[in-house]
Amino acid sequence: MKASAINVGTSAVPVYKLQLTGAETGAANSFTVAYTKDDNGTPAQAALGLTTTTAASDASLTLFGGTAAQATVTSASNVFTGLATGLDVTVSTVTAADAADVKLTVARDTSNAKSMASALVSNLNVVLSEISSRSAATNGTAADGTKILKGGLFAGDSSIRQLRQDLLEKASLPVDGVSPSTIGMVINKDGTFTFDDALFSSALADDPAKVQSIVSGVAERLAATATTASNATNGTLTLSVQAQQGMVKDLDQRIADWDDRLAVRRQSLTRIYSNLEVSLSNLQAQSTWLSGQLASLTSSTSSN
Repeated sequence: MKASAINVGTSAVPVYKLQLTGAETGAANSFTVAYTKDDNGTPAQAALGLTTTTAASDASLTLFGGTAAQATVTSASNVFTGLATGLDVTVSTVTAADAADVKLTVARDTSNAKSMASALVSNLNVVLSEISSRSAATNGTAADGTKILKGGLFAGDSSIRQLRQDLLEKASLPVDGVSPSTIGMVINKDGTFTFDDALFSSALADDPAKVQSIVSGVAERLAATATTASNATNGTLTLSVQAQQGMVKDLDQRIADWDDRLAVRRQSLTRIYSNLEVSLSNLQAQSTWLSGQLASLTSSTSSN
């Protein structure tokens, strides 16, 4: 139960009344207010002027009215759960006892099942299309200008090839002996899938449970395949990415090692070159001295 102060006066001259409201609906959740008499023996409830505005009650439905099978069903709320197998009914209007009967027509809602199956096929085609487009070879030009054929990003990747094969297999294999193509999930010659709306609707009308079982079975198998490929610890794609990252890291390390070796080699060659320059300078000095000596000998011989 909860209490609220309600202003029944004006904003300038407020007059408040206390409103007591049950927290739960239904006749079983009605409540009473205990009170004591005042000093004059007058019941305090009368002095306070407590009034019941809405009595706690159950909602009720009369089924099969006017027949020998007539029955009244009650509910603590306006929702009648399980009124029929798989059917809940919510009432919102109070009708008079002599009002015309209300007839309910219950039909299966196929839109959700159809939407789920169609979306499953569409999403599967998106993944397969991405794999195909990124695996296809393209024309390119080499450094010398000749035309070459370049492999796609996924070309030669065994993990991607296996994933594509698994997706095609899991989406087309029978579920409990029934092929998904019989309910409109059809595999094409090019490795894509088509959702046949008319065939799916017909199969759903004939045997809803079978269609639900097939769609759920295909969805579960595809989900398991996706988990196997993308698991953060041991997924096939995860391991493939880790292997490629390891290769890149190894190549980076090798390049860094070669950079170090080349730096050392450069220092060695620079030192050798410097030594050669010193030696060459010394040889040039000696050559100049010898030339001078030879010139002096020649002059002396000519004088004699």
